[in-house]
Amino acid sequence: MGFPTPTPFLTFNLSVLTNKFVYRRKLDKSHQKTHNKILQLKNKGLGYRSISKELNRLGFKSSLGKDFYPSLVSVIWKKIEKKQRILNQPEVMEYSDFDIELIRIYK
Repeated sequence: MGFPTPTPFLTFNLSVLTNKFVYRRKLDKSHQKTHNKILQLKNKGLGYRSISKELNRLGFKSSLGKDFYPSLVSVIWKKIEKKQRILNQPEVMEYSDFDIELIRIYK
């Protein structure tokens, strides 16, 4: 072995905020159809009571096969909003703590 040779290395921290690693369970067709209808009606400005009445009128059933009621629509809507908020979140990459370190390598 010879004398140590100082070799410079750039070091830094990289922080990434992303939704790419979020588990996304696919909804079955009936649930997706219900979610789409709730989203459509909510975007028209309808309230939970009106949405539940419209879903029942159109023959939609809950996952337990029962009629919709306003608080159930509210719970589903809040889950839809949360999922959309997570999936629409921008990816953020941030570099910090840049430094040059000398590491002695024996050759």
